[in-house]
Amino acid sequence: MDLLIAKLKKIEKQNYRAYQQIKGSYDFTDFEFHIDHVQSDPYAAASRVRAFRQWAPTGLEWLKEQSPAYQIAARDYIARQFAAFAKQENSVSVSITGQTVLDSTSVVFTEEGIELRFRVDLPAEGRSILAKKASNILTFHLPKYIRKATLERELDIADLKHHCEVVEDQVALREQLEANNLVAFVANGSVLPRLAGNCDYPMKDAIPFTSPSSMEVTLHRPNQGFIKGMGIPAGVTLIVGGGFHGKSTLLNALERSIYDHIPGDGREGVVTLNDACKIKAEDGRSIHNLNLSNYINHLPFGKQTTDFSTQDASGSTSQAAWLQESIESGASAIMIDEDTSATNFMIRDERMQALVSKGDEPITPFVDRVGQLRDELNISTIIVMGDRVTT
Repeated sequence: MDLLIAKLKKIEKQNYRAYQQIKGSYDFTDFEFHIDHVQSDPYAAASRVRAFRQWAPTGLEWLKEQSPAYQIAARDYIARQFAAFAKQENSVSVSITGQTVLDSTSVVFTEEGIELRFRVDLPAEGRSILAKKASNILTFHLPKYIRKATLERELDIADLKHHCEVVEDQVALREQLEANNLVAFVANGSVLPRLAGNCDYPMKDAIPFTSPSSMEVTLHRPNQGFIKGMGIPAGVTLIVGGGFHGKSTLLNALERSIYDHIPGDGREGVVTLNDACKIKAEDGRSIHNLNLSNYINHLPFGKQTTDFSTQDASGSTSQAAWLQESIESGASAIMIDEDTSATNFMIRDERMQALVSKGDEPITPFVDRVGQLRDELNISTIIVMGDRVTT
């Protein structure tokens, strides 16, 4: 640490590029501090920094003995705690994953210890270095945040264990889906609505989900025991209802539940197969070398669709591309919301078929293929519809 302080003193008020001199590794007694990349300009991406602590002084070595899912959740928890402590210093940031739990590299467990990875905006006045302020951040505030986030006595261990057990239970629920011939599960009492379209927090005072008795199943969680909820079976499932009945809300929850959620999110009891995909129409997207002949043929000027490319796809063509890409990527389930679909790709009613014969229609609607997806490719489909149901 003394070496870093000395280097910073030497570059006070120098041009910002002089910060490059502090790149390197430093001994802070109970942890190692590494400055891997120094930003070249005060307006450039923040500098990349790491802190490594041996297991012994942390008191968290017991985490090494836990399941992979438990360890992922523990790393997520430590990253969130570090982010909470670092809020006091605007120049320090760490990547966290919102309401979901992902195995990011913000926190890494090794055989030797715990490594925190984060970013620091090195301070400046114009393009002149503010070395005293930088020293205050790097050698006074940051060590406190690092120690608090990686010391057992500084963490709420009961909260840490609860966080990890909730995630571990979600992984266990997801692992039971295939054995029970399900593609998704929604626990009774789940809170599915979100606070706003651009906010993933749960809506306050939302009505908790309750499964229809005909679809209710019971699964087991290793930490919290048995749980009841709606099991969505493999095959073809239609979610229907009137406006504002929660159809899209349910589908959005299923879409997001290929990931695990943090405690308090409301969707901790909602799980979907990891390789499920949601597809939609996307006017104007590009398509490169896809075989769309199962859905689109007889294009003008004899254009072939066995190796189709375009820089400006229509709604129906873009949705066909999404479907084909999902199949080729190995998806086990497809989710579709009528509200974000191209109608002419999804269905052709009897009157349209009378007006335009199948031989003259370039598009084979999805409803004509959904049975093949189920029977020949073992791909399930979940469709939200509020307009019509075709048997």
